[in-house]
Amino acid sequence: MFEKRAVVVERENLENVVFTNKRNPREGIASFAMGIATIAVFLAMGIAATAMDGNGLGWFGLVGCLMGAVNAFAITKAVKALKMEDVYHTFTIWGLAINAVALLGYAAIYIWGLFLR
Repeated sequence: MFEKRAVVVERENLENVVFTNKRNPREGIASFAMGIATIAVFLAMGIAATAMDGNGLGWFGLVGCLMGAVNAFAITKAVKALKMEDVYHTFTIWGLAINAVALLGYAAIYIWGLFLR
């Protein structure tokens, strides 16, 4: 049903291939990883608070504030990585976007919680 096809690169096309020493900076990868980790912690806290019928423990707020601080730190790492030259910025841009959205989300939830009291 499916044919197996081999990709054949002709010799003359091989001469046009250019390899670079570009890489994703560690700061950008770290920013991306911190953003994913904070979202995972946020989801875990939401599941735990739901299991407690919305009456989460006091340390939930502390963990949320800590995750907001981690997001702010990760944003500074991403901005530092964006200033680097001759590197790829894929992880850096994703890290910056994820951390900015997460930080705004944490801020919105805390502001909303202040007005619900």
